[in-house]
Amino acid sequence: MTALARGITGPGHSRAPSASGAVLPDVPANPSAGRLVVRSPPLPQEGFLEWLLRLSARNVLPGPHAILKAAGLGGGLRDHDRDKVVARVAALTGAPPEAVSVRLAGRRGGPREGLFIIPGHPDLRRRMLRFHRPAVCLACLEENGGVVPAAWSLIAWVACPRHGCRMVRTCTACSTPLSWSRPAAGRCGAPGCGRTLSRDAPDPAPLPVVDLVRLIAKAAGVPDVPPSSLEPVFGSLPLKHLLMTISALDAPLPDTPDKKIWTSRRTGEDAAHAAAELLWDWPRRFHAHLHRIRDPDAAGRHVSLQKEFPEFFRRVSLSSFLPDDARKILLHEAMAFLDEHWTGDPAKSQRLSRRVGSLSTSKWISRGQAARRLRVNSPAIVDLVSKGRLKGESRVAGASTRLCIDRADLERFVVEENRHVGRAAFKATNGLLTKQQVARRLGVDLPQVVRLAESGHLEQRDRYPDVYYTGASADRLVAMFECAAASAMPDPGQSASRRRVVSERGLRQGRLSIDIVKLVEAVASGLAAPAQVDQAKSGLRRYSFDADEMKALARTLSGDTTLDVVAAQKALGGCGTKDVPRLIAAGLLADLRSGGGTCGGQGVRRRVTRESVESLRREVAPSSVLAREHGVAANGFDQLMTRLGLKPVLPRAGENTRSFWRRAEVAAALAGREARNASQELRESAGGFAGIGGRNSHPCVERKS
Repeated sequence: MTALARGITGPGHSRAPSASGAVLPDVPANPSAGRLVVRSPPLPQEGFLEWLLRLSARNVLPGPHAILKAAGLGGGLRDHDRDKVVARVAALTGAPPEAVSVRLAGRRGGPREGLFIIPGHPDLRRRMLRFHRPAVCLACLEENGGVVPAAWSLIAWVACPRHGCRMVRTCTACSTPLSWSRPAAGRCGAPGCGRTLSRDAPDPAPLPVVDLVRLIAKAAGVPDVPPSSLEPVFGSLPLKHLLMTISALDAPLPDTPDKKIWTSRRTGEDAAHAAAELLWDWPRRFHAHLHRIRDPDAAGRHVSLQKEFPEFFRRVSLSSFLPDDARKILLHEAMAFLDEHWTGDPAKSQRLSRRVGSLSTSKWISRGQAARRLRVNSPAIVDLVSKGRLKGESRVAGASTRLCIDRADLERFVVEENRHVGRAAFKATNGLLTKQQVARRLGVDLPQVVRLAESGHLEQRDRYPDVYYTGASADRLVAMFECAAASAMPDPGQSASRRRVVSERGLRQGRLSIDIVKLVEAVASGLAAPAQVDQAKSGLRRYSFDADEMKALARTLSGDTTLDVVAAQKALGGCGTKDVPRLIAAGLLADLRSGGGTCGGQGVRRRVTRESVESLRREVAPSSVLAREHGVAANGFDQLMTRLGLKPVLPRAGENTRSFWRRAEVAAALAGREARNASQELRESAGGFAGIGGRNSHPCVERKS
């Protein structure tokens, strides 16, 4: 009889009670064929031992070792040739030899020959696989009918990517570690136990660990697994390179005296947990770890990665320890970390430059890279992002904050701001001036230039961080003052001698407080005009203004609707010093004085409304103003109006007073007088040319002749 016919079982498994207390029966083989009674080819996701474990459960055998012993392969796979193992297992199970061969490692020399492997990944190293203490997910076994995927044999597979729970490594009843010598995937193989594995509630695994295992499942080709957040960064790594990276990212223990040590000697499962903590929320926690392990003596100088992270640089430089594709990812983020803390020119060592090579481009770049692209410092990038001129995203990495800049938006900013053109060429091409140049051209201070630009009188052009102004807008301001001075002052010398003038600086620094913006707006609207021009000066400092007009302008700009006696006298024109009180008493001007008292006399502070003054100017004028307007002698104006039959609105009342007449009546009377004078002159001209005996000749002239 064969070994299977005799019911060969492993140590401690003969007559082992099941979960229900029944004794496992012996299943005879097919003597004529020498095969198992229940045969099944290996599934695509199964490995060598996982397949034998399923066959042993279906044939009610103690475990995979019983099938190997029945095939004449006792003592372990290392004691037999690989071809012999493939031939005998294929003959016993009825599976094709090719299906068995791909699940056994090829000849690698020494004890590595005959090791079982994961299908499709023959390049995995021995330390990446779990040989002696397998792990299972009870929820997956219930769903797929006891099929064990080969990926569960990976030592980094510490959680289920589908259910988010920890893998079960011990019996839930006797707490004995699981082994391959068990009758089924969901049964315990410990002596005296053999119960079905069960658990009241699954033990949830940390989310970073589950996310890392999902990335491993994608690299291993396991179907129907939720996506991992690490796929955009590490999804291109093959399974072997990913497992090597996880081993290299093993962080130091908390009680390690030297915090600069990058890795420590741990088991593979502990390394997976440590790597998951670093890769989770990539790259924030990775940057936080770099901040913890950086050399305090080199921090702040940013000379190179080799000096700031000596242990990290040593490990990533070993190609046998870390593959090239994973090295580029880690070095790229390490350089980004240096960029975020960059205070000078970072000088990478030649060795680092050779190792990094060409880094893959991404959507986001670091703040330091954006600063060097724009030729500015790092705070300028933060300012641009805060103003909304650049698109950025802030990320917290431990105690520091990392600012990432959108690469496409940065290139858009470079094109719009003409960052590829030098400053001198940019100014010459667009006709721009600096703030200092505009201040010298206009003859004003630097704060006044800013105020003119804010009010829109100067055209501003920004090229961060520089601010420029167009020369054409500055020339327009000077030309506007020049036109106002030419129209309002036909004889500048004579006008300046009879006026008290004040300069632009005096207006701004004096009690009137008329700044440059108000003055420019007043000149543009016609409310003010220069009274004197000094050709020896330049810019707006050439122009001076009438002090009294500026005083009235200041009241207008301040919103004051009243005038004092002196201001009202000047507004009415050529009236006397006592005329304003007389006009107030006559009711021609509205007085705002509260209380009684005399109207005339010096020192009386009366205030009249500006509206009443303007209304009186339109209808009534003093005799001196009307005589000047109509070309009549001022000393005989009152007698002329009396002969013409007009009565004054307010007659003269002694010294320093004038008579006031209505403009319409004076104009009509003088127009009629001119018509009569013209008719009389015409008659006299006609009579003189009539000759002797004419109709208009004088009788005395006739008698004499």
